[in-house]
Amino acid sequence: MKLKNICIIVLLLISTSFLYAQKQKSVDSLLISLNNAKKTDKIQILFELSAYYEDSIPKKSIVFLNQALEISQKTKLKETEIEVIHELAELYKKDNLYSQSIEYYKIAMEFYSNNNNNIKVINCISNLGLIYTDLGDYDKSAEYHIQALNKSEEIVYLKGVAYSYGNLANIYTDIKKYDLAIKYYTKADSIFTITGEKWGVASCKNNLGIIFENQNEFDRAIENYNEALIIYKNNNNGLGEALCQANIGVIYSKTKQYKKALNNLNEAQIIFKNLNKKLYLAGCYSSLSTVYYFTDDLEISENYLEQSISIVVELNNKKQISESYELMSKIYTKKHDYKKALEYYVLFKQYNDSIFNENSAQKISELQIKYETEKNLQEIEYLKTENKYKNKLNIYLSISIAFIFLLAFAMVMIFILRAKNSKQKLLIANQNKEKQKFKIEKQKVENDKLRIEIETKYRELTSKTVQLMQNAELQNKFISDFKSIRKNLDADGKKQVQKFIRKYNVNIFKNNWQEFELYFEKVHNDFYEKLSQKVPNLTLNEKKLCAFLHLGMSTKDISLITFRTAGTINTARKRLRKKLNIPSEIDFQKYFSDIINNS
Repeated sequence: MKLKNICIIVLLLISTSFLYAQKQKSVDSLLISLNNAKKTDKIQILFELSAYYEDSIPKKSIVFLNQALEISQKTKLKETEIEVIHELAELYKKDNLYSQSIEYYKIAMEFYSNNNNNIKVINCISNLGLIYTDLGDYDKSAEYHIQALNKSEEIVYLKGVAYSYGNLANIYTDIKKYDLAIKYYTKADSIFTITGEKWGVASCKNNLGIIFENQNEFDRAIENYNEALIIYKNNNNGLGEALCQANIGVIYSKTKQYKKALNNLNEAQIIFKNLNKKLYLAGCYSSLSTVYYFTDDLEISENYLEQSISIVVELNNKKQISESYELMSKIYTKKHDYKKALEYYVLFKQYNDSIFNENSAQKISELQIKYETEKNLQEIEYLKTENKYKNKLNIYLSISIAFIFLLAFAMVMIFILRAKNSKQKLLIANQNKEKQKFKIEKQKVENDKLRIEIETKYRELTSKTVQLMQNAELQNKFISDFKSIRKNLDADGKKQVQKFIRKYNVNIFKNNWQEFELYFEKVHNDFYEKLSQKVPNLTLNEKKLCAFLHLGMSTKDISLITFRTAGTINTARKRLRKKLNIPSEIDFQKYFSDIINNS
């Protein structure tokens, strides 16, 4: 079986290398012909080059399209210019450059509206709605999608109606109003079925599967995923097929059907490799790593996760980097390599925090760019007005030489004032730049300080936990010696020794717990507060057990520290799982991590 898998991988590598060589040859040919082509032909070549790099290097794709835009503007090919602007809007959206995307979609929409191209107007409106969905502005997103829906109904454009229903359903899915989401996906599905849009039907089925998966209705989710999968296969849609396979694999993983999960995920990864969909492939590797983590094949799990991390680091996808580091921390915790577990946990926290900071910075940047854009438009309008004024002056130029001198004087004064104004603006801009630089440096120092503080606390907690377990081993040996002495005593002596052992265990556990809790609260200072908010009726002993389980400690480790048998600890774990209503497929560590991160 292993030999067969190796052969398949080798064949895939050979075929991938061949395809890459062919594509590279095609790109080289386009670049050579670009230099000698006419301007109109250059635009087409630039379009093809942009399409090649669209998925792999989006920024390079944008560069080629901007070159095409410059040529079309110089040659005054208005329709071609708008076509390029429309395509650039799509690329900026994919690259999360939302301000530029919004600006270009509005320019394209105005042109198409003036030329009565209603289909493309609807396309622009829908994409503006999708951008505001990505920005989390669901009210504005819904306004655009309803506008697209009304316009589609007005011209009886069924595909547009179905597409708008699907987009509205996506919003309701994001805000967890699943009943409304199901209603709109069902409406979209029925229209796509009538119009024969197979991809639309498959997309609706797949999205319904996601909703049912979120509601833990796994059988209904798999049913919808399989329906979508059949459609994608019949229509040779490799990407759709792979996404369905991956989704089904994740559900099998959640329901502990690990063999089935591996089959689906392995099929998905082969397709993602062939299509060179790196981000999807990284997600697939991460899902495979999770399966092997739950089956305790930790070396394989680590190997897949390393492959996933290498891809997401290359693509700079910080969300997936953060999630991968968190899983890697859990793997090393399970391997009892607490040092590496701590290192990856710190990396996870850093990326998680940076995502939050970047989102805030992105919103500020969006507002700044919007302000600059509006300001530039005002200046353009001003310049247009000024040009009209100059034309009038040229008409009346012969009226008076004195007026010309007066006008010249006025223009000199305007030039001086503008120069002064430009100098002032430059000075303010430099000052703002220095302030921003200082803020960034200050934030960096604070982040380094926080990272060192977190690392120190985790080292202390890890060290103290290990020390407590070592002390517990010595104390257990001490108790064992007492039990040996007890055998040689009379009934009253045995009773006194047993009483002493019980009292000793209680006092030692109390001391152990106080030391452990002191260091634990340094690292997880809000753990008990968030736990009490989620589950207010926990006993003190149950809270202690929650703290041990949050650190990923095994039954043996907990038994050693608390001086209780492994059977007692296992019974306590079962009662706690039932009380917390935790499904059997979810481990305690993930449950507590979700409480901390989502509260």
